[in-house]
Amino acid sequence: MWAIANHIEIPREHSDRTKIDSQTNDTFNPQDPEWDSVRLTNTTVQQMVRDIEGTGLGTLEESYMSIVPPLSIAEKLPSEAIVDFVRSKVRDHEQCRRWEEASRAYIEHIKICESMS
Repeated sequence: MWAIANHIEIPREHSDRTKIDSQTNDTFNPQDPEWDSVRLTNTTVQQMVRDIEGTGLGTLEESYMSIVPPLSIAEKLPSEAIVDFVRSKVRDHEQCRRWEEASRAYIEHIKICESMS
């Protein structure tokens, strides 16, 4: 996978297949230091993992470990879902003019983005 990750084309229309896990959605709290633990699911990646697991080359976990790191390093994993998620959660703070809470969430989000680049 490392050898081909840069050559795989994942069409932009597949980025809408990335969703925030429902447990993450229920536990999101910008005041909690652990709120940056967001779990994403993507149907394209899930299908690739199932295909690899189906060949018998590895377990489900091993399949994820062989796919996700190379695609992440090659910047092939969609990231728009996390931005949309944070925006939707912070919107209430903005509408109620709770600027400190909103800015805290955005600052933490920026820190996460910086750590990934």
